[in-house]
Amino acid sequence: GLVDDSIEFYQKFLDDDPYSFVSWYNLGNAFCKKNDFQSAISAFDFAIVIKDDLSAAHFNKGNALTHLGRYKEAIEAFEESMNHEGCQAITLNYIGECYEKLKEYDKALSHFEHACELDPELSEPWIGRGIIMDIQGEKDLCLEYLNHAITIDDENAANWVVLGNAHEKHNELDLAEEAYRKSISLNNQIVEAWVDLAALLQHRKRDAESIEE
Repeated sequence: GLVDDSIEFYQKFLDDDPYSFVSWYNLGNAFCKKNDFQSAISAFDFAIVIKDDLSAAHFNKGNALTHLGRYKEAIEAFEESMNHEGCQAITLNYIGECYEKLKEYDKALSHFEHACELDPELSEPWIGRGIIMDIQGEKDLCLEYLNHAITIDDENAANWVVLGNAHEKHNELDLAEEAYRKSISLNNQIVEAWVDLAALLQHRKRDAESIEE
């Protein structure tokens, strides 16, 4: 395919010019498209060795590390990216998501809040804040932040899944079902929404049967 062709192209180019940081960077991106994140990280590392201030290489390395569940290393890569290009809301958001995975919720929340201050129109950190509030038992704030994220970007299917999960957790099943169906209407390839909707409908069917008995 096209990705394999581009990998082969960059590898051949690097045989002739092993110090081309742009080629190492592009090779890393091509490996990411194949979900070969370990090879991508190696390519980004070569790019960084040649040109340490290539912030995009640090950033994309952080994303690759996140895919491999190496969250502490990902945080370091994202922070290194910001050392070279300054604070970016999306980078702060990704660091927040890594801290959330590490269950370091206070650090996650502070990064999400900082991201919201930098770019109030970015929906992802509002989602992050909502998830942390839910974990901390703050239902009203959770739903406030999640709904605010939807207001910012009501065509993001993933945001609707998170909102559905929150409603379902609090037994607001009609609202949960509505959110899952909205997600699927925006992107019928979103697996989480189908799985969560099927589980919810099964749960409601069992409840209805138990009432009839």
